[in-house]
Amino acid sequence: MCRRIIKCSFFFLLIHFTKTVLGMQQHSTAAIFSYH
Repeated sequence: MCRRIIKCSFFFLLIHFTKTVLGMQQHSTAAIFSYH
């Protein structure tokens, strides 16, 4: 049970990290397009 909780929390962190990275990439590409 404890191991499962750790796995779920790790999965949640992974999703959160991926969303943050994708959001940053979207912002940077938008900035580049608006700059040009």
